[in-house]
Amino acid sequence: MAPTGSVLSMGSSIQVLVIGGGPAGLAAAIALRLKGLTVEVLEGKTWPRDRVCGEGIMPTGWACLESLGVTDYLGPEDCSPFEGIRYWDDDGRTARGVFPAGLGMGVRRQALSRALHERARELGVVLTDHARVKTITIQAEGVRVVSRAGAHEGEVCVFAAGRNTGLLEQLSLRPGRPFKRRRFGARQHFRCSRWSDDVEVWWSKGMEAYVTPSGDGRVEIALLWDQTNEPAELQSPEPFKALMSRFPGLARRLDGKESDSRFQGTGPLAWQALGPWPDRVLLIGDSLGYGDGITGEGLSVSFDQAMLLADELPQRITCGELDQQALQPIRQGLIETFHSTLPTLRAALILARWPFLRRLAIRALSRSPQLFRHFLAANMGVRPLWRFPLGGLLWAAIGLVVPARKEIKP
Repeated sequence: MAPTGSVLSMGSSIQVLVIGGGPAGLAAAIALRLKGLTVEVLEGKTWPRDRVCGEGIMPTGWACLESLGVTDYLGPEDCSPFEGIRYWDDDGRTARGVFPAGLGMGVRRQALSRALHERARELGVVLTDHARVKTITIQAEGVRVVSRAGAHEGEVCVFAAGRNTGLLEQLSLRPGRPFKRRRFGARQHFRCSRWSDDVEVWWSKGMEAYVTPSGDGRVEIALLWDQTNEPAELQSPEPFKALMSRFPGLARRLDGKESDSRFQGTGPLAWQALGPWPDRVLLIGDSLGYGDGITGEGLSVSFDQAMLLADELPQRITCGELDQQALQPIRQGLIETFHSTLPTLRAALILARWPFLRRLAIRALSRSPQLFRHFLAANMGVRPLWRFPLGGLLWAAIGLVVPARKEIKP
């Protein structure tokens, strides 16, 4: 099967093989191509790709897409900006945090896939679809990959194929979990006007609902829950409608609105690859590790990792330093990018599982938007989590003693 994108000139050789044509793989391919490397992406299916996920991209992630030239391929029908995050608790209280800088963007996943694909094609990345990988062989002089589309060779392999345990086992890696509890999710889109400038998080017993604007006249509703609290409503003939009974205020917003996608689920969510990475192999995105959609940092982490690769890998390729020891600083940076999100993620999961603590937190955050903004900055990696604003902590403490008045849910 011939590549669907641009083909390199005769005599050119591939330096980087990217396995997986999702957002992480395509972003890495674009970033590396902008550095002058020859890159081929192997995608098991075809583009554009869809996936069950939250569609909100944090300001840092959107800035990466802008620097890669991807945002030029997205129009208002594909994406919508948002200013921050708003929590709605099931007792009627609310808290809002605004990003310290920039805007987030809700982007329909298919549109994001199409934009990344078009940008990669424009730059001359070799894009090979229907290329489900069968074997990966690490050789002294390079990497050889055999797929349904044929054989492919490169100097280094960037593995961005998600939780493909079969291929990871070929690389002597094993699956692990950063969290003990298993979480699952689902989503559906609806045609309706947005009613908020934020991504809204609605809390209910054992479940959260995330409302993200993702284009003119479209919102995505994503749901997350623990396996131990698997909702009985999933067995209903109309599972989404049944689940919305847990969020009456949100259900009223969607009453009579036309669906724009079918109800789909995914999980388990928490994942990470364990074991020493072989020579000439780097992992990014979900292949390296993924925590949970509760903080919305999955895509932004992948884009940060793509930028890190582009900063560090070309020099290693030029010098021919691609063994495990030479690549260790890059690997450590990629792993740290993932691990840096875990503290705020753990804190958010505590709120999801302990309603009493969540109510206290929302009460405090409602009094201290400054503190909420701090947590958003920490979540995006632009501020250390432990460096709390003293004024924000003081107002949060006042909020615990003198709670803000409840707001009436729409």
